[in-house]
Amino acid sequence: MGLFFFGLVLFMIILSIGYILIPFDIKSSIKTLTNNDYILNEPNITLCIQGFLQTLPTTYPTIEKHVIQLANSATSVEREQCTTLSLALGQLGQPVYGVMQLENNRQCILSQTSQNDIFTLHVIKVDQKPENSSIQEDKMPDLEGSVRPAEILRTCQLWPNSQPQLAALANQIYKAALLYGYWDNWRVFENICQRYQIDVQQFI
Repeated sequence: MGLFFFGLVLFMIILSIGYILIPFDIKSSIKTLTNNDYILNEPNITLCIQGFLQTLPTTYPTIEKHVIQLANSATSVEREQCTTLSLALGQLGQPVYGVMQLENNRQCILSQTSQNDIFTLHVIKVDQKPENSSIQEDKMPDLEGSVRPAEILRTCQLWPNSQPQLAALANQIYKAALLYGYWDNWRVFENICQRYQIDVQQFI
């Protein structure tokens, strides 16, 4: 199956984390199908991060892949938020991946790179049977119950006055991790707290 490239594109993607909006430029793109246009092909697209995965769902077909970089027009606040997002995705620990729901049973997976201002987007189709039926399907997250990093960010920004609220949030996330074995949300919580030099051990 061939891969099709196009060069620099003057399209912008806005990543949304709650009320936080971070602008990115699409630097390069690849698609694996010849019979469809790019899914992320609008001049300005807003993608809302709704949940997190511990591993990339590699058993589902990748439709297209994009490399995005923080827009040159980004403000100092947006640059700080971009760095926090990169750290939350795992530069301070085990990587996790952001999940964004698209139309027609497609999802967009966000992953970090070695640079704080550059990320990778994988567009996958999750309604198709994995190519190797002997491989267990990747567990997709419950987007309705996923952690909301915007709430963690807001609470950390108000530290130390927000200590009771952050402790309650930590307790909620930690108990869910213990109960269901879903530790991705706790890793995101840890990474954001570390960004603000908050020791999460005090909440356990």
